[in-house]
Amino acid sequence: MNTKRLYSSLTLCIVLLLFGHTVCFGAPQKTQLPDYLGVFAVSNGKLIELQKHPQSLSAVIGGGIGGMDILKSLSGIQFPNGNVHFIVYSQSPTSGALLYKIGNIRKQITYSLTGAIDKVDDFDTGFWSIFKEFGALRISPVPENPTMMVRGLPKSDLPPGNYALRIADGFYDFSVAGKTNPDEWCADRVIKMLQVGYVSCADTDLELARVNNERAMQQQKEAEAFRERQELEARLPKGEAERVTALIDAAKNGDARMVNDLIKVGTNIAGDSRRGSPLGWACKNGHEDIVEVLISNGANVNDDSGGLSPLRLAKLSGNNSIVQLLIKAGARQ
Repeated sequence: MNTKRLYSSLTLCIVLLLFGHTVCFGAPQKTQLPDYLGVFAVSNGKLIELQKHPQSLSAVIGGGIGGMDILKSLSGIQFPNGNVHFIVYSQSPTSGALLYKIGNIRKQITYSLTGAIDKVDDFDTGFWSIFKEFGALRISPVPENPTMMVRGLPKSDLPPGNYALRIADGFYDFSVAGKTNPDEWCADRVIKMLQVGYVSCADTDLELARVNNERAMQQQKEAEAFRERQELEARLPKGEAERVTALIDAAKNGDARMVNDLIKVGTNIAGDSRRGSPLGWACKNGHEDIVEVLISNGANVNDDSGGLSPLRLAKLSGNNSIVQLLIKAGARQ
């Protein structure tokens, strides 16, 4: 590479829009400058050309279907530490650059049309995605060559990991050597409504933990309901005819607990033409709480198979509140 050197005593103010902070710092006193167009990084005093990733277009579009948004390879350019700044030599002016994290893809999470997690599959290793913005860099032109722009980072080094620098429609990837936290540098591929996106593994772990917790709670509720039903089955009459008789007797006598227990195991609340209906008996004997339970479980408020309708029985008993309940529920007068 043919290069020329610029010796400058100027202090550059580079603004990094990272977590809302503005950072100004001195430019290196001795900086290599390229003599041809491209995107370059300066690390340990060395000028290194960055390569535009061949999948830049699909990465810029994002949200591709069928794997177009997956990076199948990385450039392999690695810096020994995070004390790096960038030089862009371009014929066209550009207003800024974004720095992204690149994560190894761990899982593919597919959501159903109702918005619930439908499937979680392990993803093939060896694929990456640009998944999280790390910071935005503004331009600072080199005074001796206005077509050449310098972009910098704060004095605190970039942490180890894989990065992509976006300039216009191109992504230029590189890595910083060192030990990384796998949870911070991996991404999960999320498919919702046929759209593809990427979320950090730490975020999806929280979401999966929430979903698993909800499922565990639901399973616990179902298990408790099953045990409760078994206990009810054990102490209630066995046959359906016996249960209908028991329901009629409970409604007649005001035994709300027995009424609820028999309804829970699916006892027919219609009663029979010979003995009348549970609702009719509850209306006749003034058991308003049982009337409410039976109506809320679908009892027919106009059933007159026993000779008199529930409304007529309630009127004969003189219980006006039950009369109003029946009318509100659609009883014909």
